[in-house]
Amino acid sequence: MKTLKLLPLLLLLALPIVVQAQFTFTTNNGAITITGYTGSGGAVTIPGTTNGLPVTGIANDAFQNKSSLTSITIPDSVGRIGNHAFYDCLSLTNVTIGNGVTNIGSRAFYGCTALASVYFRGNASTIGASVFSGDTKATVYYLAGTTGWGSTFGGLPAVLWNPPVPYTYTTNNGTITITGYTGSGGVVTIPGSINFLPVTSIGAYAFNWCTSLTNVTIGSNVTSIGNDAFFYCTSLISVTIPNSVTNLGDDAFELCVSLTNIVIGNSVTHIGNHVFDFCYRLTSVSIPSSVTSIGSWAFFDCASLTNVTIPNSVTSIGDNAFLHCTGLTSVTIGTNVTSIGDSAFSGTSLAGITIPNNVKIIGDSAFSGTPLTSITIPNSITSIGGSVFSGCSALTNVTIANSVKNIGDYAFFGSGLTSVTIPNSVTSIGVGAFSGTRLTSVTIPNNQHLRRNRSQHESVQSRVETGSNQHTHRRLVLFQRSALDELSRPFLPHSLTVTQPASLGKSRFCFLALLLFVHFLNLLFHDANSFVQPLRVTTHPLNFHGRKPFPGVRRGLAQRFQMAGPNQERQVIIRPAENRRCFLHAHARRPKPSV
Repeated sequence: MKTLKLLPLLLLLALPIVVQAQFTFTTNNGAITITGYTGSGGAVTIPGTTNGLPVTGIANDAFQNKSSLTSITIPDSVGRIGNHAFYDCLSLTNVTIGNGVTNIGSRAFYGCTALASVYFRGNASTIGASVFSGDTKATVYYLAGTTGWGSTFGGLPAVLWNPPVPYTYTTNNGTITITGYTGSGGVVTIPGSINFLPVTSIGAYAFNWCTSLTNVTIGSNVTSIGNDAFFYCTSLISVTIPNSVTNLGDDAFELCVSLTNIVIGNSVTHIGNHVFDFCYRLTSVSIPSSVTSIGSWAFFDCASLTNVTIPNSVTSIGDNAFLHCTGLTSVTIGTNVTSIGDSAFSGTSLAGITIPNNVKIIGDSAFSGTPLTSITIPNSITSIGGSVFSGCSALTNVTIANSVKNIGDYAFFGSGLTSVTIPNSVTSIGVGAFSGTRLTSVTIPNNQHLRRNRSQHESVQSRVETGSNQHTHRRLVLFQRSALDELSRPFLPHSLTVTQPASLGKSRFCFLALLLFVHFLNLLFHDANSFVQPLRVTTHPLNFHGRKPFPGVRRGLAQRFQMAGPNQERQVIIRPAENRRCFLHAHARRPKPSV
């Protein structure tokens, strides 16, 4: 019994100070009924809940004769307003009644002579006698979609509540979606509610081509911004996206060319495709830790963007996400990113980047055309995409992890590499992977499964010469074009020795064709100051054990073949000018022909 007696006191002590100061109340079965008001008047809002208990009623005479009240807002939790509840509140001008009120007692608003507006958020309530007696200035307003209304209510005129707002909108399940804007532009604050219904969505194309908008603050009830919502708002400078927003639709702020600052709330989970592309003047963006993915083209051509931190929550960066962000010099990629899309950072000004260990996919051209100086491919990567680092002319240092199996076409084309070590894990190297580089030293894996993309397999043993030093490397299986094409500057290193097998398939002209191809490249890219000189070769006869020797070659070329026996070696030497020695050394055993 003592516990029960103490319960009302404990509840009172637990209530917020403001509620204790303004209202007296009773508690019954876990619900609160307001019994009196002790505040100073003015605009009063009755809370819907207090300390977890709902306010469900306003007792008889609760606000009677409170002449200091000017307006009152009754929450949706209240079901009944008692008799004489606001009797003779002479300064009361407007009342907002929540959608939960189903009964209003007799003379509840009797004698409120200043009352002008009574706003009902729900259906028409049942009412007692003389509820609005003496309130000759008042009008009752009701919302579209509610029921029970006629031309009058309690003796007062009743009209549809449709206050003017600079928006077009739709209502669905008690929430509002803004579909268009009819205002004059400038600074706009999108409200949290219209007609007491929450604005939860900004629809597709709602503000598109509103070129007079300069600043937008989005209401705290909005959870979604639709596709193209602010497309081509060319005067828009600043946008604040509240924490309530969880989704940014595709193209939402595309071509907002004056946008310099964007604040993204911490509930957004996905930044859609093209959201900020062509926002040329965007200088900073803070990506919250709630974001898990960045869409394709999300920040394309944001040329003024200088630095970006991608939080650890992000797992994927879409294709072209930061393509042509020419001012971007610093990017921090979160540790949980697993995929970087095609051309994601192509054309930026990144001089350095750390690829996290969780990244499994780096798309084609992801870092092409950047001023990167060094890069480390982590152990999580198994394939380096095509043209990933092509055109990175300042790139001089690359560390390729032992997990990598494939190096894509033109992966390092035109980079500044002078040396490279290809790990033993690599089984495939694409066309032109190292074309156009400055390679003088190449370490090739001891991997019998290394293959080219098309054509036949060729086992070779390569050796790179730099001056008088020679470094012998391992066996490999070449791919599509030739070792000379793949490891070149622009197609040939300064000095290269490759061991080539005698058995090249059915045609004995394959090897000669390779020599002619090398000679053609020398002629095509001849530059006395930069590239190797045209080849000078001498000729000697070769014994093919009953088979016809290689025919003569074109004017200006010669060959020297020599073979001591059926299982011995043949050798071809091709020499450019003295200062640019380039050797092609074919070295292999030829099986004895069948008799």
